[in-house]
Amino acid sequence: MEQVDVVAFGAHPDDVEIGCGGLLLKSVAAGYKVGIVDLTQGEMASTGTVEIRREESLKAAAILGVSFRVNLQLPDRGIRINEESLAKVVRVIREARPRLILAPYWEDRHPDHVACSQLVTEAHFSSRLYKFLPELKPHQPALIYYFLNHYQVQASFIVDISPYFE
Repeated sequence: MEQVDVVAFGAHPDDVEIGCGGLLLKSVAAGYKVGIVDLTQGEMASTGTVEIRREESLKAAAILGVSFRVNLQLPDRGIRINEESLAKVVRVIREARPRLILAPYWEDRHPDHVACSQLVTEAHFSSRLYKFLPELKPHQPALIYYFLNHYQVQASFIVDISPYFE
């Protein structure tokens, strides 16, 4: 996996685009390397299929200009914090070695978005522990920021993405 400056995590294909796509475009335009990680394939979605969502996510990744997009294939509506899922997320963090992680805000109407936020937050902490996945060199990103998908809350800061908004 290529080392990047920013890794954005989403529970489903399209969550990252909805929540922080403008920030990713702005980051790539500024010369930063960006990666996207989808935790699930979105197989429980009421619209579309796994195949369609995969095709759309690859097209979106190309438009955004990201360095990589991976899917961890955790179960949709079954994201849990356990050793297996934690190891998958920590592995990405340690291999990509980003300075910034983006994850869904922890208050959301969709339980998978909440679970993704919690899992990525746990992985951010665990990624620095030498005894967790000892075969990979520890790495803790300097920053973890949270993006909104559904609920609007008082933001602690806002990034101007006007030039990238359609």
